[in-house]
Amino acid sequence: MLTSIRAKLGAVFISFLVLITASVAATGISVRTQTHDARGINLAGRQRMLTQKMTKAVLGVAEGSGSEYPAELVETADLFDQALAALLDGGSARYGDETATLPPATDADIRAQLQQVAELWERFRQEVEVVQEAEPGSAIFVAAVREIEALSPVILQEMDAAVRLFEAAAEHKLIHLHGIQGLFFASAIGLLIGGYVLTQRTIVRPVTALEAATRQIAAGDLETPVEIQGSGEVRVLAQQMEDMRHRLLTSRRELEHSATDLRDNHQKLTQAYHELQEAHAGLLEKERLEHELDLARKLQQSILPQEFPELPGFHFAARSRAARQVGGDFYDVIPLGDGRVGLVMADVSDKGMAAALYMALTRSLVHAEAKRSSSPRQVLLSVHRLLLEMSQADMFVTVFYGVLDPAQGTLRYARAGHDRPLLYSPNNGGCRFLAARGMLLGLWEEVTLEEAQVDLHPGDLLVLYSDGITDASSRDGEFFGGERLCETVSGADERRSATAGGVLLPARQGGRRGEGEGAGLSAQEMCQLIFESVDRFQVGAVQHDDMALMVVKADGRAGEEGSRLRVESR
Repeated sequence: MLTSIRAKLGAVFISFLVLITASVAATGISVRTQTHDARGINLAGRQRMLTQKMTKAVLGVAEGSGSEYPAELVETADLFDQALAALLDGGSARYGDETATLPPATDADIRAQLQQVAELWERFRQEVEVVQEAEPGSAIFVAAVREIEALSPVILQEMDAAVRLFEAAAEHKLIHLHGIQGLFFASAIGLLIGGYVLTQRTIVRPVTALEAATRQIAAGDLETPVEIQGSGEVRVLAQQMEDMRHRLLTSRRELEHSATDLRDNHQKLTQAYHELQEAHAGLLEKERLEHELDLARKLQQSILPQEFPELPGFHFAARSRAARQVGGDFYDVIPLGDGRVGLVMADVSDKGMAAALYMALTRSLVHAEAKRSSSPRQVLLSVHRLLLEMSQADMFVTVFYGVLDPAQGTLRYARAGHDRPLLYSPNNGGCRFLAARGMLLGLWEEVTLEEAQVDLHPGDLLVLYSDGITDASSRDGEFFGGERLCETVSGADERRSATAGGVLLPARQGGRRGEGEGAGLSAQEMCQLIFESVDRFQVGAVQHDDMALMVVKADGRAGEEGSRLRVESR
């Protein structure tokens, strides 16, 4: 039985966290199921092409018009057989240059349709074997060719029916997914309403009653008992107030019979009571708020990545600093398969608890959509649509999302209203800002996003940041700005290396070298240097916005120790 206020609010919070986790898990399962459905539809549709190709090869063998038809007939028949088995009973089948793996078909209608196709295919395969073994022009050969010509349109028709069944089943699963998402949304609304009602019943109403009792006592009414319905901390506080009221009432009755010189002592006691009451209430409120903010801060720090996958040929460093105990800036590196990773830097429009919750929602959506599409633009558009559907808050988020391919040395990216990343190429033009345009997410119905690609060469530095870095202000109200950021990054090489007789002098001990010829600072050192530059710039000024920073450095070599991304947050 939950009796304390903290326990009740904690239960609501844990329930909401479980709901979010279940929603993310359900979304992941649905994405994997839709992938299998798409592969099944594609393989089933390809069977039509294979049937036509085999029919063409049989006619080519009959006409003797080419020597390649027999081998093509054997290969095509094997592909059809393999794909049909995978569609029906599960397994792997070649699809172009790839291999698609499917689970067994569980839908009764699909299995029945595929069984019909399998029966027709068995007859078709037997006639194909006759064509392969019989003498061209013989009666049995001619009869087999005619039978193949007759069976071919029937198989095409049955495969079309199978494709339609696959598509209908996929559509049904999609409708079911929408229902599950609606259920999660309704559950979230229910939890929020429940939390609101719980707060009203356990905190707001009892505190209001305590406030009324306090005013009553302050007005001099010590005869009315303090009777407040509540539990946990509220009950204890009400009992303490009742005990205090009783003691004050006793003291007043004694003082009424005392001499006039004791009146001053009575007034001092009343004043001390008020001060004690205010201090006690303020202390309890402060402890509660600090506890809740500490929980939120720990949760947000657990959401931000502490360690990232190793990426050959690249070094990383990241750091964040919230303007309050919790904030709305976040970054991430998402493994995408084939050695690629997704780079994320985002900034929610507000600060504090609301921004932290919106940040968690946005991060979950980006993770889910990044697994579904290799296009950064499409990922951000999908996240935008889901934010409009799932969030009713008057908030928005700016996001930079890029797909880094270390094998190709390329970064394909889209920028949804976020600050332009800085690319420093010491051997190819110095600093420049990536300028693909895009609108922020989660506010307007229609947004426009551009997708672009840049090449990363050995020694290049990519700096992703939130506007808390460039908008940091000095005591005079001047902004740090993109120009100072560029000067900090580009000037690092000049300050860290010098020439003596044409020989490059080594950096100070502790800075990791070997990240590319003339590379200068490491990613971790560059991250530290940028934050130190911002701190020196705004010394004595208040930090008004959250700060987040990620530095990606291309070193041009794979497999080197130390390529794991390191993160520092505070």
